[in-house]
Amino acid sequence: MYKLFEIKIFFLNGFRLLPFAFCLLPFALLSQPGTWVSVYGGDQYDRGKGIAQTFDKGYIVCASSSSYGAGTTDFYLLKIDSAGKYQWQNTFGGLNIENAFCVKQTLDSGFVICGYTNSFGNGGYDAYLVKTDPQGNLQWERSYGTGDWDFTYWVEQTNDDGFILAGESYGFGNNTQAWLIKTDADGDTLWTRAFGSPETDDFKEVHQTIDHGFIAAGTTTGTSGDKDFYLVKTDSAGNTKWEKSYGGSGDDVCSSVSVCADGSYLLGGSANIGGVNKIYYLKTDSSGAVLVANVDTPSTGEKSVSRICESFDGQIVTLVNSNVGGFGGKEIFLVKWTSIWSLWVRTFGGTKDEEGYDLVQTADSGFALVGYTSTFGKGPDNIFMAKTRSDGGYLSTTHIFVGTNDLPEEKNNTVVYPNPCSGSIFLRFDNTFLNSKHELNFSVSDLSGKIIFSKDLIVPSSSGESYHLEVPSESFSSGVYIAAFNSGSKTFHKKIIFVK
Repeated sequence: MYKLFEIKIFFLNGFRLLPFAFCLLPFALLSQPGTWVSVYGGDQYDRGKGIAQTFDKGYIVCASSSSYGAGTTDFYLLKIDSAGKYQWQNTFGGLNIENAFCVKQTLDSGFVICGYTNSFGNGGYDAYLVKTDPQGNLQWERSYGTGDWDFTYWVEQTNDDGFILAGESYGFGNNTQAWLIKTDADGDTLWTRAFGSPETDDFKEVHQTIDHGFIAAGTTTGTSGDKDFYLVKTDSAGNTKWEKSYGGSGDDVCSSVSVCADGSYLLGGSANIGGVNKIYYLKTDSSGAVLVANVDTPSTGEKSVSRICESFDGQIVTLVNSNVGGFGGKEIFLVKWTSIWSLWVRTFGGTKDEEGYDLVQTADSGFALVGYTSTFGKGPDNIFMAKTRSDGGYLSTTHIFVGTNDLPEEKNNTVVYPNPCSGSIFLRFDNTFLNSKHELNFSVSDLSGKIIFSKDLIVPSSSGESYHLEVPSESFSSGVYIAAFNSGSKTFHKKIIFVK
């Protein structure tokens, strides 16, 4: 297991402003009880793909990671508490590529994760399913495949304690077919079914319905080459009861489906209009007949729905990715709609790219979303998660959890001594690290991310001169801590040991 520690930056609700502008904001904007933004990961690529709220009101996140694990990328399972604090993590996979897309908590308090692998299986890529105990330890893993390329993007537990998976497979012809796999409680296959046209088809999400059958949604391609939303209803054995497609003259790509409280279905994705992707969502009755359809066509930029759900009050909530970023590239939108117009919009993003992949409404009627950020964190991409209120509002402080195994021990000839220490320490800096005013913030955190000590300093101007600092020893127990050094735009960290 890897330990994570926390540093903090500011990330404003609905805005991306430079630090000097914070004083212009009303205090109410910065006071959002029960909300937070957190970033997790190592020094490589880590992208959060799936999220679920757990029985203890915390969260489980699955990701694809190249920072941790044995292979090029691996399944990465991250458990955090209700405040977004790191609890534990684990990785699964072989020596090649594994990408995770969906995670759910199971009735035995364990977890199940799906995606794909080319480390195991029948050849090429295969569907990959991992089951863990409540502490994230592996109980079993299964791969499913046809001998060609096979992928799964969604899993959930069924009422017989087995699992249903949705994805796509090249094993039924020259193009991909939408694909369902039904397993028993041990992950052994009960049946598989392929759906769609002779062209390219996929399923991105599947849910069990009240009649014990399944509703699955994705995208189908017609003979003209245009893509359309694709919705299939099956019985409990996976036999088709009906199938529908929806869309206009351009490409319409479905990313998500949700079952509403009244048995209707919500579908979300994008519609390509004039060569630009726009938000597209629709609602059908239990037979697939369209009740509401809406294409949101803002004046600039591309947007698409990555996840859709019905909120507890019966409205529509969408997680949207956009390239309309005001300061950078891609950004995340969280939008609540009536059937035809938006009630509120919240944005998440920094100076670089952010994308959101999964969304869940939480027990307190708020929302939790997961994706990745290129702006914040240690690696080029790190896991991004936000917890909001029911109106989408959220706290402005971003907690960044970074793996201590990845921390550099030396940088720019900056030294902390003695180490181990007992309270009186000396800091020595190279001028190349300090900003022009020689300002420094020095803080010490424990391995759970709690800041024990923090102090702003003006350090000596001559390179190599030491700065003496008294740290309150009564605040520390014997053990390992993380020192963080910040000067201007530069930051680095060092492990230090306190002894009594």
